[in-house]
Amino acid sequence: MSELPPNWAQVPLSAITVDASQRVPLADEAIRYIDIGSVNRNTKSIESPQELLGKDAPSRARKQVAAGDTLVSMTRPNLNAVTLVPKELDGQIASTGFDVLRPVAGIDPRWVGYLVRTEAFVEAMSDLVQGALYPAVRSKDIRAHVVPLAPQAEQTRIANQLDTLLARVQACNDRFDAIPALLKRFRQTVLDAAVSGSLTHSWRVERNAADWSATTVSAICQQRRVITYGVVKLGDEVPNGTSAPEQVMFAGFALKWTA
Repeated sequence: MSELPPNWAQVPLSAITVDASQRVPLADEAIRYIDIGSVNRNTKSIESPQELLGKDAPSRARKQVAAGDTLVSMTRPNLNAVTLVPKELDGQIASTGFDVLRPVAGIDPRWVGYLVRTEAFVEAMSDLVQGALYPAVRSKDIRAHVVPLAPQAEQTRIANQLDTLLARVQACNDRFDAIPALLKRFRQTVLDAAVSGSLTHSWRVERNAADWSATTVSAICQQRRVITYGVVKLGDEVPNGTSAPEQVMFAGFALKWTA
């Protein structure tokens, strides 16, 4: 880790966070369940948590979260499924597959959220993975990770700037994601204009050219041509090659040549 600014420190995550409590939801309790699949790894946000009754909740639905908690998926840490719990999910239930990092007093919740999104954190956790079929890290591995700690006021200033900058980055990504659909619509529009004649309408008007019509198309096509099938139809063999006009039928088209 590079040299830190004055008044900064290096501490393990365990020094600035505590764990969330666990409980079993009541049978008739309506909960919004946050599992790992609910986390959008690109936007680092929670999308479509499951709404169900406690009796229908899976056995992993045990961790009660609060607004400002940071959820870190312990499985496949290289995918970095992490997110900050928003206000609307305060008091809801998350999977035990998450390590829930609750900041202590004096720590901006967003500071913790951004720390676990860094390349240094992802690489460190990936190096500690255990298991081949179900690669995961332990909560104590996450809590032991050493992170930089800025003074509280500076945490907030940095978090504010990151909120603004990353919102712009996401807006750019959203525009990039829309480009393929726009290109598809543009290609289709151009093709429709081309085959309908509207693409060259101005050109025809300037040259006083006639519009396309069924008569024009018919004039281009051979109305009485008989389509036949076959590959090659050769003329009679003659010594020393062909000396008279012969005809080859290829894919239904007649080709003639002379020696």
